[in-house]
Amino acid sequence: MGESIGSTIPSIIELLFGKTVENLSCDDVKALVENKVVESPRLEFKAVSEDVAEGKLAEIIMRSTVGFLNSDVGEGILILGIRGKERAEELACIPRKLLGRNKDVAESKLRNWVFSYLASIPLMITPPRLIVKVFDCRECGLEDPEGWIALIYVKRTFDALYYLSLIHI
Repeated sequence: MGESIGSTIPSIIELLFGKTVENLSCDDVKALVENKVVESPRLEFKAVSEDVAEGKLAEIIMRSTVGFLNSDVGEGILILGIRGKERAEELACIPRKLLGRNKDVAESKLRNWVFSYLASIPLMITPPRLIVKVFDCRECGLEDPEGWIALIYVKRTFDALYYLSLIHI
């Protein structure tokens, strides 16, 4: 959880950004918008307004995560804080009130949601690989700096059918 991907096959992060997750910066995320990168089965962008409920944000995250895990390749990146239909159009910070005022708290909350709301058939023996990286919008030089941009990478490590456990949301 939170470690390097460390496999010999390049991950979608390395293919998309040309570097490991540890070396990513807000500038790399901004480049997706500048280049109008198109969503794919392994890459999704989501933005939410301040009035969205925390449970709804968790559901949005989990629907994408489950989709990535159940795909043929079993991996994907969800970037929270990019607005656009099918392509990256603009950065739109996730409000701090939804994820917390501290970067570590925000990363921890996102990790906890994935591991709390994810279930599988058969029961997973090993959890999926999960990497969460949160950027402070102030680092990104945005006009509305009170929020976060978050990258959530997930990769299947156990062959199962994954689903969203609605019991917790």
